[in-house]
Amino acid sequence: MSEDRKEKITAEDIRSALTQMGVYVDVTEDDLMKIYALALEHAKKEAGRKILVKDIMTREVITVDAGAAMPQMSALMYQHRISGLPVVDAGRRVIGIVTEADLIARVCIERGHAFKRTLRHLFGETVPVPRTPEDTDGTAKDLMNQKVITVHPDDEIGKAAAIMDEKRIKRLPVVHADGTLAGIISRADIVRTQISGGTGSATGRHE
Repeated sequence: MSEDRKEKITAEDIRSALTQMGVYVDVTEDDLMKIYALALEHAKKEAGRKILVKDIMTREVITVDAGAAMPQMSALMYQHRISGLPVVDAGRRVIGIVTEADLIARVCIERGHAFKRTLRHLFGETVPVPRTPEDTDGTAKDLMNQKVITVHPDDEIGKAAAIMDEKRIKRLPVVHADGTLAGIISRADIVRTQISGGTGSATGRHE
């Protein structure tokens, strides 16, 4: 039955359906028609509703400032089971991001470009190699990628997924128009949403 036909359902259709079901409902056919119309309108709205980044992003984001040292960043990633840390300034504006791959690349710089290729394979994203051995003992400011790719809270999750796929990255900081951090969204967040078919933000955990 087409959608147009559904919208033209009549009271006679309702009576026929009730007769076939062999049930009695203590409402008039007109009331049933109104209930049906409201239910149909609700279904249409739900079918057309778009899931936005703010619906599923992690709001309580683990961050560091530019002066954070490698041991501190490693400990945070291990403790919170996350693979990336947005670097923010005093106004909570995102100025960079440090990933677990960045830390490992700095620690293992002596293994050279062959190890860099291994990291790319393991982490599925671009891994920069330090310019000098001294960089291995640097702070977040020294190690972070300053060209941070971000999304906005009102972007659709399809846009976030496309960016992650194109750029081969696992997570995207979510920022307001003024650049302040609103949350973070990961590939795992999107996968969970597609599996559950629902929405909901996480707290504290971002892959």
